[in-house]
Amino acid sequence: MQNYLIILMTAPIWLSFLYLLWRIFILPFTIPKAEINLLSIELIQKHGDEANKFAFINEDRAWRYSNARDQAKWHLVGKKIRKTR
Repeated sequence: MQNYLIILMTAPIWLSFLYLLWRIFILPFTIPKAEINLLSIELIQKHGDEANKFAFINEDRAWRYSNARDQAKWHLVGKKIRKTR
């Protein structure tokens, strides 16, 4: 009985840990690199030197609306823009 109680009480910790693993390591690999390259090229062509700023704005918007996939996508786009500059 005591083992079940320990498992039940630590479940939120383990679930939070698994969720963070998903967000940090697995989710970015589900976004195609072609999509990231295309978005970074479009932002650079459209906004020039301010492209990174617009990628951050979109990342922040995705964070505010709790859209983890879009947040990861725009983070990778911003990283790609910083790497090419």
